[in-house]
Order: sequence, then structure tokens, then C-alpha cells
Amino acid sequence: MDSGEPHHNPNPPRRPSASPSPRPARSLPVALRFAPIILMLVVAAVQIVRVGALGYGAPDRGGGFGMFAAVDKSNNRFMRAILRTTDGRSGTIAVLPETDIPTNDLYRALSDPTSARLQDVARTLADRLNSATDPSAPKIASVRLEVFRILYDEPTTSIRRDLAAQHFLELTP
Repeated sequence: MDSGEPHHNPNPPRRPSASPSPRPARSLPVALRFAPIILMLVVAAVQIVRVGALGYGAPDRGGGFGMFAAVDKSNNRFMRAILRTTDGRSGTIAVLPETDIPTNDLYRALSDPTSARLQDVARTLADRLNSATDPSAPKIASVRLEVFRILYDEPTTSIRRDLAAQHFLELTP
């Protein structure tokens, strides 16, 4: 059966394929490799400065990073002032933005009612009210500020107000 002719194999053995040589790693410039990290650090630094130095956002609520959600937001807070005049009369008013206090100052005092911020609001309010009245009228002698937050009480399904902070300012005559 062998005719002496070379036998032709229709499926010649495959040569082992050479393993692909690893490509040389393309090295990115150092600035590009660290760009995301540097960008995140710059954003964090800007946010920290905005909260710490400029007073934007409350540090206990994520410090401006938007990391925390809360029902107790500054738009669920309000401020009232109990005023006493030099002649002994007293009255209560709601403190409103731009009418009584610049909006940014009031917003900061509502969102993070520190003693210093409430002191500034009380002094600004007293100064505005004293300058707006008749010079012969009694002047504001003291201001008591109260910051309230509106809370939803789930067990009773009712809305209630809660005193968040207060500050008393006695003005010297």
C-alpha cells in the first residue's frame, strides 16, 4: 500500500506559536499618573478652606462635601429675637433675611449657630433697629436670639419645634 511516494498529510502539525512578547509598558508622565490624586486633594483643600475660613456649610454635616443628608437643614430652622428697650418694654420678632440681617450672615447663623455668629447677628439687628427709629425713641437695650429647628416626630406623626441655640446680648448705653 505504500507506493513509495511521500505521504502528504492534509493537516500538517502546527508549529507552536510564539508567545506574544509583553509590550513594553508605556509610562505616563508623573503629572498625569498623579493627576486624579492631586485633583482630589485640591478639591478637599478648597472645601476645608470654604468651611473653616469663609464659613460656608456646617462642619458637622460633611463640611460642604455633601456627604451627609439630614432633615435638620438650615431651611428647616428659624430665628426669633426677644428685644428689650431702654424704657423696659419688650417684644418678639422673627428675624428675616435681608430685612433684618444680610442673608449670608443669617444662613450661617442658622446652619451653625455658634456663640460668635449669634453675637454678630444680635449686634447687627440691634444696630439696624436703633438706627431706624426716631432718635428720641427708646433704644434697644438687650437682644435674646433663639434658633429653632423644626423636627418631625415619627411616633406621634407631628411636627414640633426644638430650641437649637440661644444667645443673649446686653447692650451698653
